[in-house]
Amino acid sequence: MASFAEYERELINERTQGGRQAKFLAGGYAYGKPKFGMKASNGELVVNEEEKEIIELIRRHRRSGKSYYAIADYLNKNNIPPKHGLKWYHRSIKLVLGK
Repeated sequence: MASFAEYERELINERTQGGRQAKFLAGGYAYGKPKFGMKASNGELVVNEEEKEIIELIRRHRRSGKSYYAIADYLNKNNIPPKHGLKWYHRSIKLVLGK
């Protein structure tokens, strides 16, 4: 019984991975956390307009010469929420900017 259960688990895993790969190759959203500025909607990735505005704000601050730390501090002091977690960090600013 145990070997049959293991075989069945492997088969389910292969089918799941195959389905995700096919969805990805067809241009769809397969799985995982969408990056900042995007959200999943009906199985597709779409722009998150609220987060897109925050990205533009971050870019403006960075172009004006502010450090990643200063931008994170600004966002936290102005209660602008990150996608995950409770506050912004310099690393999260770098990730949003693709650095």
